[in-house]
Amino acid sequence: EESVGAVIVASFEKLGIPRWIELDVVPVDPGSSDGAVLAIEIRDVTHGIGEENHFRSLADNMRDSICEIGQDGRILYVSPSYAELFGGSTDHLVGSDPLVPVHQDDRRRVAQLFRPGARSRRQGPLIYRAQNMRGIPLHLEATAREFYGPDDRPRVVVARLDVTEPQNDRCALARPHQTGST
Repeated sequence: EESVGAVIVASFEKLGIPRWIELDVVPVDPGSSDGAVLAIEIRDVTHGIGEENHFRSLADNMRDSICEIGQDGRILYVSPSYAELFGGSTDHLVGSDPLVPVHQDDRRRVAQLFRPGARSRRQGPLIYRAQNMRGIPLHLEATAREFYGPDDRPRVVVARLDVTEPQNDRCALARPHQTGST
């Protein structure tokens, strides 16, 4: 059956749970027993539109910095905390190369973590050096997980935590104490 009306996507709550539905007007056999010529089809599309919005909302409100990297290695999404950590706006960072702020000596291992389809993806967190747009050095702890986007292409979601202060404290404790000699 072919649609004869506009498809409408609407949001509502059922028992306090947000739901997304799609309404569509479709022709019905005029010889049917109910005499209707048109019918309204209702489809629950919560697991499409609503689910993505829900997870974006979660990422937007996390303390960890979140970014999504596409198959081409470019950033598809950044959380507000990511933009705050690196400086700049979310719009400016989307489409950029996530390796730009990474310290030159750490780029090879970080690239393995960020690249969709990397078979040797590191399990567990990776601590690496980077800098924000103002040139301030950072130590970041990152974890990554690969998933398939709505286009069925591999993507990577990376969560980063700023561990600069604890890392600087560890480095300070590891240095030999300077004592004056007489």
